[in-house]
Amino acid sequence: MTDEATLYSSPAPVSSPPSGTKSAALATTAVAAVMIGWLLVLFVLSAATTDVNQVAVGVPLEVGSGVYIRPEAGWRAASEEEAAEEISLERSGTQLTLEVGGFRGSSSELLELRLGQIREEVEMLRPLQPRQVVMGGHAGGLAVTFSATTGNVLLDGEVAVLVRGELGVIATSVATAGDLQATRAEVERMLAGMEIP
Repeated sequence: MTDEATLYSSPAPVSSPPSGTKSAALATTAVAAVMIGWLLVLFVLSAATTDVNQVAVGVPLEVGSGVYIRPEAGWRAASEEEAAEEISLERSGTQLTLEVGGFRGSSSELLELRLGQIREEVEMLRPLQPRQVVMGGHAGGLAVTFSATTGNVLLDGEVAVLVRGELGVIATSVATAGDLQATRAEVERMLAGMEIP
């Protein structure tokens, strides 16, 4: 049996930690407080700062040659460095590139030209049949939906073109396979609402 005196005796005194341990704990706490404070500052700044690539909803963006597009909510500039008469927008994994330039020929010829350019950029291209679309209020546009492979990446895309006089307008939207559907209706509305002289 255990001696009762041993069970009820006062506990052994706890030795105090070495003096260096207290100062190390204080230093660690101070560093943690500064880091948390800095994270809060960054959070407040990021919330107060607008996305510089975000484009204004409904405000016309000039593609070139008097052609304008009005982005819908959530679209942003995909790149700050673009060629003249070209802009790129992106949203939800879809990149929409618009190009304008002089072109003598029909919408179907411009469509074949653009599909040929895409064929050179990918390993495999499977276009569907062309269909008529409205671009900038004009019913003479043509569009082709396609799937493509580049490296190990499967892509979905769509090319829409319109020729007005000697002005060619090309809109190419591309996303990883399965992602294009999320923005297709928005792209169609933006293309239909374009300003094309």
